[in-house]
Amino acid sequence: MNHNISKDSLSCLATLHGNSSDYFNSNDGLNVHFGVILFDAILVILMTRLVAFLLRPFKQPKVVSEVIGGIILGPSVLSIEKKFNGTFFSENAKYIIGNIGTMGFMYFLFIIGVKMDLSVIKFSRRKHRMITLAGVIVPLVAGTIVANIMSPSMDKVLSKPSSIGRVISAMAVTGYAVIYPILQELNLLSSEMGQMALATAIITDGIAIIFLIIAGALKQTDATVDTILRYIISVTAFIALGFITLRQAMIWILGKTPEGKPIDQVYIVLILLGALVMSFLSDMIGLDFATGSMWMGLVIPDGPPIGSTIVERSETFIMNFFVPFSYVYIGMSMDLFAMTSVSWSSLAPLFTVAVSGIVFKLLATLVTALLVKIPFRDALTLTLILNLRGQQEFILLMHWLEKSVIDIPSFTMLVLLVTSVTAVSTPLIRFLYDPTRPYKVNTNRTIQYTPPHEELKVVACVYNQDSVASLINLFEFSSPSQRNLSVYALCLIELNGPSSPIVDRSREGD
Repeated sequence: MNHNISKDSLSCLATLHGNSSDYFNSNDGLNVHFGVILFDAILVILMTRLVAFLLRPFKQPKVVSEVIGGIILGPSVLSIEKKFNGTFFSENAKYIIGNIGTMGFMYFLFIIGVKMDLSVIKFSRRKHRMITLAGVIVPLVAGTIVANIMSPSMDKVLSKPSSIGRVISAMAVTGYAVIYPILQELNLLSSEMGQMALATAIITDGIAIIFLIIAGALKQTDATVDTILRYIISVTAFIALGFITLRQAMIWILGKTPEGKPIDQVYIVLILLGALVMSFLSDMIGLDFATGSMWMGLVIPDGPPIGSTIVERSETFIMNFFVPFSYVYIGMSMDLFAMTSVSWSSLAPLFTVAVSGIVFKLLATLVTALLVKIPFRDALTLTLILNLRGQQEFILLMHWLEKSVIDIPSFTMLVLLVTSVTAVSTPLIRFLYDPTRPYKVNTNRTIQYTPPHEELKVVACVYNQDSVASLINLFEFSSPSQRNLSVYALCLIELNGPSSPIVDRSREGD
């Protein structure tokens, strides 16, 4: 049977074989497929950790150091050397790294979804909603105006309403998954500003879901009414599957688990597998693959026994093995030389739209925070937190690159812009906001400086039963009989599931 194949339609790659040889039986031990991947894994983890160590004095978050590590390993720095690139990061190796990196982002969002505490929405105040709406609507409107002005200078694909709408909405929305890990590094999760930022981010994520569905509908505009209808039905069924069927399944698992006991290993495996299934379904119906994994995390009850067990048994491996591959995948998709080789006129329209979205979000958030009577220093801190960029933007940028919405120079520029915003904002947040400030006093409240006739108030933190006897001995030793002593006991238990601290007030005698 004869087939006519044009010369340009075929691309041949030399496939590396598995464990068919070793170092002593081949000219180059690194030609072994599995060996290359193992060496790449070592290189990826060591490079990202090294960059994180070097950037520690500059107070940079983990996401910035890992992106820079990916850039160093990519074609912009080390992989520009053909021998290095061909040996360690061949096309086969890049394909595997890309898939591991994609799974890293997917499971990262799954873990964030498990930790997300949706109950904070119930306690959100009017000022939270005002800040959220202003921080989303103003940059959307301003970005749309700027995009319309710059559209004649854009290429045909980027100037489409669906394409430019994605860019504007990405700059206007700051996700919970971006803010949470940075606040955790800054130790601000339980602070007033941290709680306010998380509450605002959850509301913003709700708006982002609406944008995501609308963007998916806009992609169907060239199709028939039947196609659009199928898309709407598919999204509705997907939401029902996640928030009704799977939620009931989690409640059933809770009922099967004895009180005080961790959930069975089989359920953990099924839940982790469910994240893959949900990602597959969301990608199949036209949503982003990351949406499914995050929604899977959201339906899992936070705290013990399900949420805390999932986090305990999977977070360390996901964050320290899978996620570094995600950033290396980004770095390998970037090319600084390709960006600098194109004319600025081709990048300027997209850059202007993206920067306008960031700037107007900054201004809108700051002005609204001041209008709702937040002090200037705290308002500026909240503004910087809500303008942090990271994992969700990188996922969107990779999706746009794969769908040819943007090219490699534009992708490189946007990744640098997103990373720069976070790199500048994080040290400023550290400088501006001190979470211990509300608890500082001007007078010494110690055993030594407390007058004998006044009451001595002590907060005692109890981690386990062994510490109780030592605390009692300390109180008996330090408090004479004529001094009044008030003890406020806190039993501190680490909860790996929820992102927000929980205070459980026990009754007397418990």
